[in-house]
Amino acid sequence: MVYGYNDATTYKATRDPKVKGDWDAVFPSMEHAPSGSSGALEESADEVEEYGSRVATEQTLELRLQDIDGALERMKAGTYGLCTNCKKEIPLERLEAHPEADRCLECVPS
Repeated sequence: MVYGYNDATTYKATRDPKVKGDWDAVFPSMEHAPSGSSGALEESADEVEEYGSRVATEQTLELRLQDIDGALERMKAGTYGLCTNCKKEIPLERLEAHPEADRCLECVPS
């Protein structure tokens, strides 16, 4: 079965606040990266470490958002729920767990 744009499973993916939330709320100080002149060396090192962690988190969220955008495009094209590799139906249980999934379990690299 090919699922439509308004399918409840995909609605959940587009409304997930962890993914599509306010990026400024998630990363309020990303534009204030440490400049190296903020006091003690230890404090600067902590700021650099925290900044690096935030950048990694942002990259992970960006990739997840790309996956969700891809799922929305497949819905518009009428191919959501079909494996992009083998063209078989992706089980509903998988789509409920991972609404952005574009491949069935047999086609996901291990």
